[in-house]
Order: sequence, then structure tokens, then C-alpha cells
Amino acid sequence: MYIKKVEIKNFKIYHGTNSIVFPIVPGKNVYIISGDNGHGKTTFLTSLVWCLYGKQMQEVDKFYKDRILANGGYKGYLASCMNKQALSMGEAEFSVSVDLEAVALPGVQCESVQIMRRYNINKESESVEIKMGNTANELVDELGQQLFIQEFILPKETAKFFFFDAERIVTIAEMQSIEDKRLLSQAYSEVLGIKKYEDLRRNLNDLRIRFRKDSANHVERVQFKDLGEEIARLKKSTKRKESRRERLLSEKDALRTKSDELQEKLLLEGNQITLSEIKQLQDEGIRLSEEGKSFMREFRDLLELAPFAIVGSTLIDIQKQLEIEGKHSKLLTDKSLLENKIEAVIRSLRDGRGDQSVGIDVDLARLRSLLRKFLIEDEQDSIGSTVSVLHDFTNEQRNSLNAMISNLRTSYGDRLRSISRLMRINRQDYSTVSRKLANIDVMETDGLVKKYRTEKTKLDLRTQRIDEEIQALSQGLGALENDIDSKEKRYEEIARKVRLNEEFRDKDILVNRLIDELDAFIKMIKMKRKDSLEYKVLSNINTLMHKKGFIHKVVVEIGSNKMDIHLIDGRDQEIGRDDLSKGEQQLYASAILKALVEESGIDFPVLVDSPLQKFDDKHSKSVITSFYPQISKQVILLPLLNRELAKEEYELLERYVNSTFVIDNLSEEASQFREVDPGRLFTESVEFVGTTSND
Repeated sequence: MYIKKVEIKNFKIYHGTNSIVFPIVPGKNVYIISGDNGHGKTTFLTSLVWCLYGKQMQEVDKFYKDRILANGGYKGYLASCMNKQALSMGEAEFSVSVDLEAVALPGVQCESVQIMRRYNINKESESVEIKMGNTANELVDELGQQLFIQEFILPKETAKFFFFDAERIVTIAEMQSIEDKRLLSQAYSEVLGIKKYEDLRRNLNDLRIRFRKDSANHVERVQFKDLGEEIARLKKSTKRKESRRERLLSEKDALRTKSDELQEKLLLEGNQITLSEIKQLQDEGIRLSEEGKSFMREFRDLLELAPFAIVGSTLIDIQKQLEIEGKHSKLLTDKSLLENKIEAVIRSLRDGRGDQSVGIDVDLARLRSLLRKFLIEDEQDSIGSTVSVLHDFTNEQRNSLNAMISNLRTSYGDRLRSISRLMRINRQDYSTVSRKLANIDVMETDGLVKKYRTEKTKLDLRTQRIDEEIQALSQGLGALENDIDSKEKRYEEIARKVRLNEEFRDKDILVNRLIDELDAFIKMIKMKRKDSLEYKVLSNINTLMHKKGFIHKVVVEIGSNKMDIHLIDGRDQEIGRDDLSKGEQQLYASAILKALVEESGIDFPVLVDSPLQKFDDKHSKSVITSFYPQISKQVILLPLLNRELAKEEYELLERYVNSTFVIDNLSEEASQFREVDPGRLFTESVEFVGTTSND
């Protein structure tokens, strides 16, 4: 499936009718739409999501849900989407249409589909029109527009894997909480197409509960009623807390944006420095901070051995003592064996079973004494007649001590000195960057600066309080989830004890058999695809990462309602997500996304906003050559040139590029698309910006 054409009319910053056509050429599957921040890249992505899903767009991604909440609901959000310039000219309608090619439809010969969504702010009416080959179709009429899109174009549950912000996908790599793992499991079920079976299983289980409620006696009915009301109350409380948390998260995002804007104003007022230079300093500060944390973690690990290094001579004494204890322990074992063998020899000679051919009269007592002296006592004398057992280490403990002493004697000192030197350099560099930023922000006597700082302080304080409330809400939600799980289990226990009426028994047996079959079927699909997902994630990571062999294995853990992904190194140790740099986390998240897209089997273009965020040169090259061109038959990138896509990076990608477009910002209320020659993308973009600024 391909996007052939998109037409946007009066949607947000796109005033009037703006069309963009994507030619289809084999071997050239990458399209670039570039533009500065605020010119309409994210709006382009949002327009497509709205066109496909309308009100259901809030179920696609939290980003859209937050925007709708911030506007007081879906109607308020739609009102905010009307282009202000068009509104001032008396227009009241905006629309978005998408033309798709090579759409596989059952029993339909036409492969082209056009979807158009309109909204009139005066009438507050929204409409969707779907055509096949420019005509209406019975299939759409039978299913309804939204179900048609859900079944044959792109399910809303998996849309986030095809419309994504490359910077926000890092959150996939940071998933730690149980709720995060539940969401990943839900996404995996949606990708595999088994959510419908899980929903069916849930409905069947509800049916079993209904059989038992209808069969229950008076006491059991009261128990059902009380527990049911309590569960409903807890779920209602959960929804309230979740709604509150979502509103706070949305408010927090808005506050951070305002705070960042004020920070930029403060920096600009404090020094004549460009925003680009400020951003470079801020990025360098973040990099040095992350590097410093990494050094500190390693330094702490080394410090754990420092007390042992300080008492090195004592460790050597302990090692020597352990050697003596080991020999003594071995001697005691050997002595017992030798005593038994000596006595066996003496008995043999005494009983006449020995070799009598030598004709020597043997003094058995003297022989015993000599054997003990040369075989046992001399060896004992070499160790010492008395050995005090001070430590009594096991072999494993003794080996661990020897390994630690070997480390202290060889690489420990060099690594400690090296990490100390690197930490000192890092602190100096970080101090230099912080001082530069502080100097920019130092003009406190200026009235405007004071005003900005006061506003920023208030915003930051409110953000801090929101963080605290969000944390408290998250903890409360965790407790509520546990309480609900406990009471639902109790509810099912009561149900199991109910004696079923005769009329429900056969039905219950059938439903129970269907549930068991569904459980086995769902588990089979998940486990069957588990190996495939592990292989694809590992393959994608190794393709993208320049540290080859760093990740040796990927283990996907699938539970009944949660899912986790573990990275394993060459020593069979798990790699903590916090140990990955931000760039590596984004690569990891990208690898998961690519694997999920491949697992879905859905043929739909991939659109990426803010590509190549947080990547170094080597990783950028891997992403450009091995990720974006391979993720789909059609890939649309929306970068900020020179920041998210440098000219050198573009040259690596250019052989895959089909068409390039620039978003020209005509005013605060109007942007438009302009197609440019792929070879002149950077030149054309700069030339237009220069022309408008002179005007």
C-alpha cells in the first residue's frame, strides 16, 4: 500500500488547499518533507491521523490524547484545528484527504482508495467519505467508514508503529513499570491480531460468571453483589486517577514548553548568542552530564574494591593462610587414606597373604613405624605440626578471593587512575559549559530578565508539584490495581463454588472448553511468534549498533498480561536499560518498532517525525542505510535540516530518495508545500528562508 496524494485544506497552519503528491518509483522509497520548527511537520502527521481515525485518534497515541484533553475535549480540539486566517476570512470548514494505491481489498478489483474527512465549525458536524476509484462502494456502506479503515487500511491499535516521533520512541526503551509492560503486551497482542481472541475469552468468562450468578443462593448473591459493587467502585476510582494523571501530564508538557521558551528568552537577553549556539551548549551539557553519570557508576564499582586494595598485605597473608589451610585439609584427608592402606599392608603380611618369596623376616611394628614416618609425618612436618584453621573457605570462596587479588595486582590500579582522570576532565568540561550558560543568564538587573525569571520560576515550581502529584497518583493506581486483582480473584472463587442450575451445566461445560481452547491457541501464537520477535529485534539491533556483539541475545518474556524484553551480553548477563546511552536507547526502541512492524504483516507506509534524534555519526549512518530505507515500501521522513538531518547524512540517503519537499512558512497562520529537486534540497531550503526574511 502506498500514499499517492495528500490534500490539506485550512487544517491548522495550512491555509487554503495544499496538495502533496508522492510518485512511486521502484528502488526509491524514501520521501522527505523538511521544514523549520513550527512550520507544519508534526501538523502534517497529525492531519493524516485525524483523516483516518477522527475522534478515535486519541486511541492511536498518548500525544493526540493529550492534545485533545488540553483543548477540553474533542470538539474543543477540532475548533483549534481551524486555520485562523481562513476563519478571519469567513470560512468555517477544514478537510484532509488521503489517496491510497495498491490497497488489497477482498473481492474488489479497484486498488485505489480515497478517504476524506471534513469538519464544519459552525455546524459542529464531521463527515467521512470513502471512495474506490472515485466512486462509492457497497463494501464501505456495509461495514461503515471507520470499520472499513480499521479492517482494510490500518488498525488504530497498531497505527502508532507507522506514525511515530523518533524522539518519543525512546520511551519504549525506558519501560520499567508493570503498567509499561502491560501496555507492551497489549501492543504485541494488537500487532499479532490476537486481541480479538483475548476479548472473546474475556466475554466467555463473563458468561460463565453470569451462569453462576443466576444459579447462586441468597448468601452467594449477596457476596456477588457486595464484591461487584466494590470492584466497580475501585475501577471508577482508577479511571478518575488515570484521567487526573493524564490531565497533569498534558499540563506538564505545556508548562515545560513555556519554561523552555522563557529560558531561551533569558539566554538571548543575557548575551548576544544565537539559538543554534545555545542549543549546542545545552546538548553538550546533557552529553557531559550523561557521560559523568556513566563514569561515576564505574567509579563506584571500582570503589567497592578499594578497601581490599588498601589492606593488600593483609589479603596476601589471608591468601597464604588459605593455602596452608588447604594443604592441611588435603593432608588430613590423605592421612586417613594412608593410615588405612598401611594397616592393610600390615594385616596382609601378618596373615601370610603377602609375598613370602623374598625370605625376609619382617618386624611388623617397625615396618608400621617406618611407613608412617616417611609417608605421613614428614609431609606433616613440612606444613607444620599444628595448623590453626582461621577462615575455613570453600573452594569457590577461595577462587573468588584469588581472582580479586589477581585483579588488584594487574588492571585495577590502571583502570582506577584512568577513570579518575576521565572524571576530572569531564568535571572540568561540564564546569566550563555550565559557566558559559550561566554567564549568558547573568544579567539579573534587567527588568525584562527579572520578569522572565520570575515567570520561569513559577512554571518550574508548578511542574515540580505536578511531578510529585503524578508520582503519588501512579503509586495509588498500583495499589488500586492490586486491590482490584485480589477482589476479582475472590469473585471468581465464589463463582467456582456455586452449584450450577441444571439448565446452565451443558452451556458451562461448552464455554469452559472454548476458554481452554482459546487459552491454548493464544499461548501457542504468542510463543510461536516469540522466537521470531527475539530474532528480529536482535538482528535489527546488531545491524544498527556500531558496538558489534555488545548485545549477544534478546529474550522476550511473555506473561498472561504483561511482556518484557531483556538484552543479554556475551557473558550471559542482562544489560540494564539505564546502562544504554540515549542514542543506544533510541536504536533499541527503533529495533523493537521495526520488528513489530514486520511482525504485524501490515502493508502501510511508515512516517517518521524528527528522525535521527540523539544519534552519533556512526549510528546515524547505520540508521540511514539500514533502518529507514528497509522499514517499509514507502517511508516519509519529516526532518529539521542540519539538526535532525545533516547534508553529509542526506548524501548517504540520497540514492533511496524519491522526492523532496520543503514546507514554506508564509506567515504565522499559513504554510505551504513546495517540491524541490532532491539534489538541491539544502540549497532550496536556505534560499527560501533568506528570501522571506529579507521581505
